[in-house]
Amino acid sequence: MRTKVSETIESLNQFQFNMLCEDGKAVKNSITYQMVGVLIGAFVFGQISDMFGRKRVLIIVLLGISIFSLLTANVGNFVQFLMTRIAVGFFTGGLSAVQGVFLIENIPKRHRMWVNTIVTWSPNYIFFPLIAYLCYTWRKLSLFTSGISLLACILLAFTFESPRWMIQKGRISEARNAIAKIRKINGDTNEVDAAHIEEILADEEKMYANKHKSSGKKYTFYHIVCTKTYLIWTLTLCYGVISASLINYGLLFNIETLSGSLFWNSSLYGIVRWSTNCFVGSSDYFIPKFGRKTLHLVAVVFIVVAVITISILYTIGGQNDYNLYIRYITIAVTAIASQLSLTKMMTCSELFPTAIRNVAISAVSICSRAGVALSPQLFYLADIKLILPYIVVATLCMIDLVVFQLNVPETKNKTLENHLPPKSERLFYRRKKNKSADHIALTSTSNYTS
Repeated sequence: MRTKVSETIESLNQFQFNMLCEDGKAVKNSITYQMVGVLIGAFVFGQISDMFGRKRVLIIVLLGISIFSLLTANVGNFVQFLMTRIAVGFFTGGLSAVQGVFLIENIPKRHRMWVNTIVTWSPNYIFFPLIAYLCYTWRKLSLFTSGISLLACILLAFTFESPRWMIQKGRISEARNAIAKIRKINGDTNEVDAAHIEEILADEEKMYANKHKSSGKKYTFYHIVCTKTYLIWTLTLCYGVISASLINYGLLFNIETLSGSLFWNSSLYGIVRWSTNCFVGSSDYFIPKFGRKTLHLVAVVFIVVAVITISILYTIGGQNDYNLYIRYITIAVTAIASQLSLTKMMTCSELFPTAIRNVAISAVSICSRAGVALSPQLFYLADIKLILPYIVVATLCMIDLVVFQLNVPETKNKTLENHLPPKSERLFYRRKKNKSADHIALTSTSNYTS
């Protein structure tokens, strides 16, 4: 949210950098450059967090956001502004790739969805436009962003590192101490639970000693495609977040073309999105059969029907005749589209094991940011034909609906996996093994012939 609103405020203050209305596309293109920074950050910090821990990386990226937001407030020209915003985007990419995994690994499975829908980004969309309005200038808004990021960094210092990550790294004693302190804070004195946790930790310690020895194992992006199943999951989720980001941010970056106040439209979007999140979170908590795939199905059907309706309104009357309807439908579509990204991120966190969970989230985040980087260009298609962007949105949604429903299992209330499949199930291992067998057979035949 920090990135989007400050970019919007920047578009309202173009005159400070001697940029006029005809330079609007240059400003939109600058958003693409900033999103490239986000993409790179997701790639870099996702890998680093699997190696050095979630908490440490989160503190680093929040400090980076704070420092470069402070620098943004003091730039003297548009090039300096763009460079500092790319740096902010770089650290924001790391934040988006790591914070979701850190959250998922620290909360019970029954509470994953409602915490991610209600206590998360969405309320920012309601209050941040108001803060932007009160700040009045984008420089003051950047100072606010710097301060609030520093506060988050300080608060994070009082939290615990993810016990799951520590277990996966063989730091069992540290995980044991962290879990004991968390249980003490929660007032959990159940000795049966304590004994069960200790049994799990002992098993994990033995497993780590057998598999990793003293050298440890480094996991890379290869491991999220190392089996046929993983490959299908990864491709499906990556396509899904690219299309969701194109839809969500393409409409959001084009929100200034809608009737009404930019600030009111942004706040209205936040209200609709948070209300939707509250409904989704409540449904997930109280309705056992309302899982990730059900949410995905409902969201896609809504978006397709809505964008077709917008296309019809444009065709029969144009924007001026139905601007109020188009305004509210567009805001609703943008809010619902955010559920697609949420579903993909949640599913990804629940599908992949702890050893590569952040690498998987990082890969999905990279694809998401690639979609965001391309999204400002989506409505350039309207220069060809006004309804063309909406036709593209409907097509992307229908493809996503088919591949997600067919290729991805339901993950609601699924216990998080800690370990990868055995090497015998891996694609390249099997191929290598087969080649070795063929080589042995060929050698034996040659010896027999000779």
